[in-house]
Amino acid sequence: MDLFVQSDKAQEMRAYTLPRFRELPQIEIYLDQLITILQQILSPLCAADMQPCITASMINNYTKQGVISRPVKKKYTREHIAYLVFIAASKQVLSIDGIRRLIQIQLSSYPIETAYDYFCTELENALHAVFNGEEPPMDSASAQTQQTRLLRADVSAIAHKIYLSKYLEQFSAQQEAD
Repeated sequence: MDLFVQSDKAQEMRAYTLPRFRELPQIEIYLDQLITILQQILSPLCAADMQPCITASMINNYTKQGVISRPVKKKYTREHIAYLVFIAASKQVLSIDGIRRLIQIQLSSYPIETAYDYFCTELENALHAVFNGEEPPMDSASAQTQQTRLLRADVSAIAHKIYLSKYLEQFSAQQEAD
């Protein structure tokens, strides 16, 4: 068995969980608070050379491009957090335009709470499997639809990309240590 599967990095990713929609802050928050929350959620998903995962300028660009709605009176909501978690994870494998389209497809069938929680479950399942050296398990959705297949393709690509990045980080660190 590959030693990486037994490593701390792999164990961290197998244990990684995303907060569900109901667990996101219910109060409106300012940009600096938003960035702090997003960094806490996203830092395990980002490659070491990609820190920080999200910045104020990135958020402003997503707003200008219409990927997320503008804050009201400079305050962000839990919906913004959900969108930004999805965007930050997906930008590792999709263009911003692709992310915008995937959001539109998901929200044409599901409310944001359902779409976000499904994303969280599927990404966690994919990370757990990939970091165990397995393929992601069957879909957790009650019915397989084109929307669920597209989201599963996204999370599978994200999980494999994160696996590859973490593996290569550890490989590089071992090469430097030898």
